[in-house]
Amino acid sequence: PPTASLAQVSPVPASASAVDAANASVVQACVFAPVQDSTCPTEAEFGVFHKLPKDSEGIPLRFEKSHVVPLASNVLYGFAIRMNKESGKVRVLARITGPKGARKIFLRDRAGSSGDGRSLSYDLTLDVLDGFIYGAMVTAPGDPIGPHSMLVWVEDWQPLAFEFEVVPTDSN
Repeated sequence: PPTASLAQVSPVPASASAVDAANASVVQACVFAPVQDSTCPTEAEFGVFHKLPKDSEGIPLRFEKSHVVPLASNVLYGFAIRMNKESGKVRVLARITGPKGARKIFLRDRAGSSGDGRSLSYDLTLDVLDGFIYGAMVTAPGDPIGPHSMLVWVEDWQPLAFEFEVVPTDSN
């Protein structure tokens, strides 16, 4: 499971706090009024995944909650969502959208990309590992800096929303 799962560790874009509050209502619906036998999210965070040394036990990544993603080569970022069950599989639909005014962030010929290249949708079946599902993307040269958003639908529940900002590093 994420080792820094709920600790705030980075500045938050202005609207991210409102998004976190909106996610709370989706999570509360699962916790307090679950649909019989349904799989649903009970906690949701966005952040950066850090690679651990090769001799580490378990999952070789550590999750750090953050609404800021540094634009450096091969930075893994995405979501960690606690589920109401410890194992199994869940269907996830995600849509990520880049900053307004960006020329394009995704190749137009890539499956699930929007016509203007600013958004990408993907439909996955993820394994629940020790009560969590994870979805990660990786930064690449040419990714646009600025605010991004992501909607994540888990099974048939209302979407979870994440907002984050990709920021340049000293090497950009």
